[in-house]
Amino acid sequence: MSSKVVAATLSATIAEGITLNGIARGSSTTVDIASIGEVFNQITSITTSGTNIVQFASEKGAGVLSTASSGAGTVEYIRITNLDDTNYVDITLSDHITPGSAANLCSFRVTAGKSIVLGGVSFATEDDSDADNSIAASDTIANIRGIADSAACDIEVFIVSL
Repeated sequence: MSSKVVAATLSATIAEGITLNGIARGSSTTVDIASIGEVFNQITSITTSGTNIVQFASEKGAGVLSTASSGAGTVEYIRITNLDDTNYVDITLSDHITPGSAANLCSFRVTAGKSIVLGGVSFATEDDSDADNSIAASDTIANIRGIADSAACDIEVFIVSL
């Protein structure tokens, strides 16, 4: 059976606006990502002891998205928004599914109502001696995990793939 899903273009806009001392300031940028055929969109609760949000592997499966670097299944856009109005959530990107076995981690504190946006599953965690700060082909997110501050927080996850 062939798929009836017709790929479409995602249009993502980030905009800031403020009037400061009577002068309008701000900016807006839009990116269009063509050929999107898969959407993962979920609202989930993050506990203070930690919650796995999404996993990535070379083989897609239930709850596991693809780490493909090109072609079908390539993750093109990830947005995680903290829906809480008070507490922060720490979001950790890891190169292993099991948190304790990770060799590379990268964490972001997402305060109430804020978001982080990623352009795919490639990342690097280099020390200060890394001269070029480049991302090696093998640096791929395997797990995204969240830990809430002092009370459980809801987050929204929006991921699109080719």
